Amino acid sequence: MCDTLASLGLRPRRSAVTGPDSLTPTERRVAELAAASLTNRQVAEALFVTVKTVETHLARVYQKLGIATRAELLPSIARGRYGAKRSPRPAGCACGASVNGIIVVTLFIVVIPCCDSGNSRNL
Repeated sequence: MCDTLASLGLRPRRSAVTGPDSLTPTERRVAELAAASLTNRQVAEALFVTVKTVETHLARVYQKLGIATRAELLPSIARGRYGAKRSPRPAGCACGASVNGIIVVTLFIVVIPCCDSGNSRNL
């Protein structure tokens, strides 16, 4: 049956329609990044999508999880992934930059003017 659906470009129904197990892989990635305190713009940049796409995914996530606020997001997705209410952040990680194996990296470019030529160089 799955082969027939795949050949038509379709997918089988998900077994869960609500709760953490109902999230698509993309919805889960967006939810995990949002739960790591990233803004919608930062999530969009990390996933190379538009802010509107992030907003759409989060709206679906909130509906599937039965939550209304971003603060409820982390406990809700943690329950689905770990079977209990706990933070997926590794012990000793105070930065919140890693959630469920997704590491968010921020790149800073420092411009230092050269001594006497007036030119700048990037480091």
